[in-house]
Amino acid sequence: MDNMDKWYHDSRSIAELFSKYEKEESVSVMKPKEQDDYVPETKEDRMFESFAKEAMRELVTAGLADFVLLRNDKLRKWWQEVVKKEMAEQAKREAIEHKKKLKEQALAKLSDEEKEALGLTRKKK
Repeated sequence: MDNMDKWYHDSRSIAELFSKYEKEESVSVMKPKEQDDYVPETKEDRMFESFAKEAMRELVTAGLADFVLLRNDKLRKWWQEVVKKEMAEQAKREAIEHKKKLKEQALAKLSDEEKEALGLTRKKK
């Protein structure tokens, strides 16, 4: 059996294990029900979550994420939450940057005398 055949055989075996796991009624062997909404607590947990995020970003970039996300509801739910949080953080950063640019533009329109009158600069000695 060459390497490609071995890889195919191993991947089919892993897929069969997952399909058996998904069909089982009791999932408490793998993870208690209370932990379905996983929150990384330790430095190591956060590190592994960052690896998972990076891997998912690469899969999305390569156009392969749909295959993974279609098969696993928990992963899909987690990834949707990650994307939602990252989009909110990006919108927040953009709003801060926009406000900063507006402030700079407004200040550029004022003369030094007007800025001083408004208390926006220190008085010259």
